[in-house]
Amino acid sequence: MTVLVTLTLAGADTGPFNLYSDSDGYTTPLATGVAKSALQAGYTLSGVPADATIIRTSSTGTCTNYIDMLIAGVTTTTTTTSSTSTTTTTTTSAPPVYDYYIANEYICDFPGCTLNATNINVAFPAGFSYVSDFYYSDLVHSGVVYQITSSTTESISVILDTIGGNSVCNLACSV
Repeated sequence: MTVLVTLTLAGADTGPFNLYSDSDGYTTPLATGVAKSALQAGYTLSGVPADATIIRTSSTGTCTNYIDMLIAGVTTTTTTTSSTSTTTTTTTSAPPVYDYYIANEYICDFPGCTLNATNINVAFPAGFSYVSDFYYSDLVHSGVVYQITSSTTESISVILDTIGGNSVCNLACSV
């Protein structure tokens, strides 16, 4: 499938970028050396596997961070053949639904945690009731936890794990 990838926030020292999908665990790049300006303008990425739900945009320059972006909708095609006709139906599934928040990001450095960044966009699956002052890990990274500070509108976000929230930062790190 083809996906439009648009980067709305990028630090001054980011780029160029490699793009991956969750289809193979982010191991094989779908595109390499993509300029930050191309992603900010909206980059058309073709060859995305049909079972992909997340595109990872990974900076390869001075900054080596990455951001995971949910694919807004997945298109599937079903073909039915009979002796008299062939019918092709295309349907689009609804994107996953999330509730969006702002959080502080902490690095796990046992025996405690160190505040690494503030105002990070995070999300939980819609309807999940998080506990104030609890720390939650995300679905991809280890060694990093987040503490919700406020709600926000839809944005590119780190998806948080609904299992293992803890009131003690270093205990949430071990989940």
